[in-house]
Amino acid sequence: MERLNDEEVQVSTHPQMSEQFFNDKFLGDYLQYPQVVIPDFYEQWTQRDPKYFKQVSQQIGGVRCLRQDPWECTLSFICSSNNNIQRIMQLVHKLRTNYGSKLEDIPEQTIKDIAVESQVKGKSEAASSDDQHLFPTLKQLEKATEQELRDLGFGYRAGFIVKSVQIIKENGGEEWLRAMRADKSLKDSERIDNIREKLVSLRGVGRKVADCIMLFSMDCPSVIPVDTHVFQLAKRFGFVKSSATSVNEKLHREIGEAFVRVYGEHAGWAHQILFAGDLKVFQKKHAENQEKEAVSSLKKRSRSEMEGSGTKKLETKPE
Repeated sequence: MERLNDEEVQVSTHPQMSEQFFNDKFLGDYLQYPQVVIPDFYEQWTQRDPKYFKQVSQQIGGVRCLRQDPWECTLSFICSSNNNIQRIMQLVHKLRTNYGSKLEDIPEQTIKDIAVESQVKGKSEAASSDDQHLFPTLKQLEKATEQELRDLGFGYRAGFIVKSVQIIKENGGEEWLRAMRADKSLKDSERIDNIREKLVSLRGVGRKVADCIMLFSMDCPSVIPVDTHVFQLAKRFGFVKSSATSVNEKLHREIGEAFVRVYGEHAGWAHQILFAGDLKVFQKKHAENQEKEAVSSLKKRSRSEMEGSGTKKLETKPE
């Protein structure tokens, strides 16, 4: 999948994958489409929060929360500890290429078209078939040693990964994580607390990382991952009043409850849109779009005035 522009996404699939399978298993599951209709939620959230969400929604046309595999999502977020997005992508790429199975039978041209790894290596370097690997299974990753991972650049996260893989294995493996998502027997609040308690037993997983894993892979759309950025947003929106300089358990709970009161059961999705809208890259993009629209509008008005002026001259020309 590759974003072409603000409105189009190009998707390439394996030749043996049927269109029906793609629609049902990929769009329907991974993108949570059409279960979650973004325009409907935008309208709902704008009505609930006309002051802040309406402004942000004009900057961002749509942000979807992906429904990731719990195993892959958990390990990826363990890599995220004190890291930036580019660095996280590089570490996840290293997990795949060093421990995951290589994808076979994919045409080279399809690989080049998708160019997934070009985002990791830099836009100027195209992906090759050697780059395409599945995310490693638990069985594959349990072979990794802490020293190997440190040598690959994981730093102190190497220990987190090795120990967490062992804990997950002892609890039943990848299916232990997937069972958390599948079990809907408890009411939402109890289910969230239950999953969070299990996730924080893993090394490198605190409250915020656990909430990220739940939002993106555990079917918990109301969960709000809170960091200092979200804390500042919550204060700006008037959701909380606190002089604290860091986020504690009490603030986590208060901010999460405040978001749910305003945005409802999919508050986690609204939170992601508000979070993205506060990033400089989106604000810059919005400013650029406004400037383009202003220039385009000015050109149209000038053209219209010129055409109108020409018409008047023709009308007043003596016979």
